Amino acid sequence: MQSYANWKLPGIAENPKQEECLTAEIIFAYSTISNPRKLEDPFYAPWNTIFKNLIYDLGPEVHICPQFRIFKDKPGNTRADTSTDTQKGSEVDLIPDFTAMGTCFANRQSLMYLPQTKFPSVTEWFRSRVIMRRPFILCECKTIASRHYKSAPDFEDNLYLEAERAKIGAFNQAILVSNEESYDTRGLVLMTSSGEWWEFMLTDFDHFKGWKLLDGERLESDDNNEMIEYREKAAERVEDGEMTRFVQVKKQKPFYEDVEEAIPEKGKWSGLILYGTNVSNQCLYLIHRKLIEMLDELRVDAAKKVGEWLKRRQEEEERLQREQEEDEEELDDDEIGLPPNNMQIEAPATYEAFVGGMDPVLAQNGSMDMSTSEGGNPASQDSIDLLLLTPGEGNMSVDEDGSNELVQPVAQQSQGDSEEDSEGSEEGSEFLPDEEDDSDEEM
Repeated sequence: MQSYANWKLPGIAENPKQEECLTAEIIFAYSTISNPRKLEDPFYAPWNTIFKNLIYDLGPEVHICPQFRIFKDKPGNTRADTSTDTQKGSEVDLIPDFTAMGTCFANRQSLMYLPQTKFPSVTEWFRSRVIMRRPFILCECKTIASRHYKSAPDFEDNLYLEAERAKIGAFNQAILVSNEESYDTRGLVLMTSSGEWWEFMLTDFDHFKGWKLLDGERLESDDNNEMIEYREKAAERVEDGEMTRFVQVKKQKPFYEDVEEAIPEKGKWSGLILYGTNVSNQCLYLIHRKLIEMLDELRVDAAKKVGEWLKRRQEEEERLQREQEEDEEELDDDEIGLPPNNMQIEAPATYEAFVGGMDPVLAQNGSMDMSTSEGGNPASQDSIDLLLLTPGEGNMSVDEDGSNELVQPVAQQSQGDSEEDSEGSEEGSEFLPDEEDDSDEEM
């Protein structure tokens, strides 16, 4: 049995200087020099320090978001797919003063879960993506109760007023995240504060299912429809320059020797707590333990989601592979059988084979004009076969009587050629027509 009366925030236990910073921030927030209007925002500094030291040992998966906007989508809205898109408005917007957000990350390409692998450096943040996020703590801060009342009842009335105002804000925030599926809320811690005084509630999303947003004057729900209203009233105050500090109030949470007895009933407020007391240490321990439980639950759900992503990716890759194989099979069926570039194509050996390989239009005419004389007589089948000789093997000449002679190509002779060249060229001259015959034909 432990009370955890002296339990310290993990960050302060690791770095005691943080407690000095916290003390300085509280002094600053209460000062009439730095906060003459008794506003709530100067207390954002100490509460930010408290929250940062509370989650110090939970790693990068839990972080504090001041002024994190939560909202209800307009009917028909779809979430933006990329960071360059913008969500198209909302139906309801609420802004908790502090949100402790649980977030799980993965490598953008491999979907490897982080931080099981090395977490990326700040300059390479874009290599990772969010898998899932849930609000763990919603905290609503209100202005401080005056320190200038002479009597404790007057101070209590002022403190209760601010506490109840904060509860309305916290309830609305819890109702919104519990009824919007996009926040995927499970466990939830609600907190309120007025200066150094605070309260908390341990609950889950089921508690607020079906609740309507409150109108700011009274609590409206099936379970709780009443609220004691307090109004700051004119009361006797201390003289200028003096101050009172009340550390005991009627609705203050008691201290328990067994920390388990200090757990408030689910969905019920703890009662007012003064920060820095044994009661505060005990209750902050309980909240820290609850954060660990919610983080473990988030990690399990995030791992399941990554598994679903990987399964869908595998199914998509298999589908694309099947489509590619089907396309390749269709291409095989439609191939026209063209030979490879390095294949030798033999000339048709017969007239019929030659005509069969002609242009379809010519083949349809049933004849082919292969005449080589002025009379336009068609060439014989034998001459057609000879025309199929490959270049360099000679050309065929058709005589008037229809006989065929193979003519070898001969280079043209110039008048200045030597006798040796002319003698060498006489070989095969029997195949050449004489000059007189050529001249006579020209005549």
